[in-house]
Amino acid sequence: MKEIELKKDSYTNLVSELKELKAKKFEYQIPKSCLMFGKIEFMGKETIVSALAKIIEKSEYKERAASELGLDPKKVKTVKQVEGYTVDEWKADFKLRLEQIKVEKRIEKLEKNCPQLLEILDDADKKGIVLDQINASLAEEED
Repeated sequence: MKEIELKKDSYTNLVSELKELKAKKFEYQIPKSCLMFGKIEFMGKETIVSALAKIIEKSEYKERAASELGLDPKKVKTVKQVEGYTVDEWKADFKLRLEQIKVEKRIEKLEKNCPQLLEILDDADKKGIVLDQINASLAEEED
């Protein structure tokens, strides 16, 4: 079995990734609740799947209703929207939420493992990390 060599860069790369992920912003197009499912930004995967299924179902029923009334569904504005938004807008926000969930899980893993990694680095690497942090702090421009 090959032994993995951990270095200062292993830790600093993970800390940099953690910092970038924590700074990431998720801006949703749809500010209101999704039907009876609540706000998208608080949904889990299963709820997202159920919510999108309901959105698609409502959209298809509206299209069918317009057709049965003898109307061209393409010319009826409300057929293209569910709760004031298109299916594509709902999908975009659902996908954004799934991405946010992935990022949150990655942050959790990094926060758990970075301190452990730091503990097992040798003293020279630990000193190098501290020096890098000091240099970065001193290099930052003051406001």
